[in-house]
Amino acid sequence: MEVQNQTEEVVNTEVVDVQPQAPVETPQVTEGLPVGEENTPPPAQEAYTPNFSYEYRTLAGIREKKEFDDRLKQIIKTKEDEDFVRQMVTKAEGLDVNKRNLTQIEEKYANIEKEYSTIKHDVDFVLAARDRGDVFTALQAIGFNKQQIREAVYHDLEAEKLTPQQRQAYDRKHELENSTYHLNRKIQELEQKTRSFEVQSRTTELESIINAGDIAPIAQDFDRRNGPNAFWNEVVSRGLMYATQMGIEKKPAEVVQEIITKYSLRAPETKPTPTSSAPKTLPVLPNTGSNSSSVPVRPKPLSVKSLKEYAKNLED
Repeated sequence: MEVQNQTEEVVNTEVVDVQPQAPVETPQVTEGLPVGEENTPPPAQEAYTPNFSYEYRTLAGIREKKEFDDRLKQIIKTKEDEDFVRQMVTKAEGLDVNKRNLTQIEEKYANIEKEYSTIKHDVDFVLAARDRGDVFTALQAIGFNKQQIREAVYHDLEAEKLTPQQRQAYDRKHELENSTYHLNRKIQELEQKTRSFEVQSRTTELESIINAGDIAPIAQDFDRRNGPNAFWNEVVSRGLMYATQMGIEKKPAEVVQEIITKYSLRAPETKPTPTSSAPKTLPVLPNTGSNSSSVPVRPKPLSVKSLKEYAKNLED
């Protein structure tokens, strides 16, 4: 009996149906921000547009403007790349100008040093002869022969016999001769300075022409194929040929054009830069055929009368 009662209790026990509950949604918390706020994407940055131009100072102190080489343009992707390339190229241009100036100075110094060594040797020989009392050797070393020396001594002895008035005129003549000599030396120095100024002016003019917008690509392409400063040297050599062999002073612009014509030079072709613009779409015209379901195009009134008739139809 006791076992039976336990069995009935088990049978009569209610079975509770437990249904699975839906998960409770919890607000997502973004690290570093208050609850309810979301991370917003950073604002879009403007597209980088490189500037391929740069300036440098020429040998004459004139600022010239150029563009980067095409090979350098390809490696510039950011503003930092552009600044780095511009700094390197500007330094290279300055070094090239200074190198050309240094070469000219070294050539002048070598010539001056050679002349100085020769003159110093001759002067030392004359001074040594003077110190020995060997007047004839000293005078002959500077170009006088014995006959000239004897005549000079004779005229000096005869001048001792002149009256004071005659002696004054004699000394005055020698002073005028010396003054004329010094004046001619000053004229020669002035001519040399003028010539140097003309050369410097021609150099500056030639630099401006070669660095001009229409000539610069031609000169750079010529240098690329024939070596550094090849175009410059070709123009200078041809100008010197006219001056030394023919006695003709041609302007730098004329010589540059002759070199371009002689070698049939022209600027290299540049590849067009591809553009990212979207293709243009042509407008779609409405179909006004009999089978079309679109609204027909409204006719354009051609006169006041047709306009009134169209208004009347709208009222009806």
